[in-house]
Amino acid sequence: MKAIVLLLALAGAVALVLPRESMAQRADAYSRLYDPNTVETVSGRVLSVEHIVHGPRGYYGEHLVLSTHQGRLVVHLGPGWFMQKQALQIKPHDVLTITGSRVLLGGKPALIAARVTKGKETVVLRNAQGLPMWRGSRYR
Repeated sequence: MKAIVLLLALAGAVALVLPRESMAQRADAYSRLYDPNTVETVSGRVLSVEHIVHGPRGYYGEHLVLSTHQGRLVVHLGPGWFMQKQALQIKPHDVLTITGSRVLLGGKPALIAARVTKGKETVVLRNAQGLPMWRGSRYR
């Protein structure tokens, strides 16, 4: 009986850790793509805010399409749960200034955002090395 209880406790612990690890791996994948040498600042109007679902549990990342003077640009912000906690809320037609690393994703230009400013409000998403703020205080 003790073996069954121990096995169930272990299975529960594994089930709790796996989704977080999966999210962490995705965040780490973007962190590896983030290149401080390609950091730039762009301004433009939000055309759309997209929630890209990852995995069966419904975790999603928040992305947006920004209309700039150079054309449309896909911007990767961060996990939905983190973005929802921010005071700065982004909606279509908002005018933003975004600093981030210019990358190619799927052969198309994109920006991995580090800092987003709307009016006088700013949210910091990543540190200078591209490590995400949602990964804990050790990266700040």
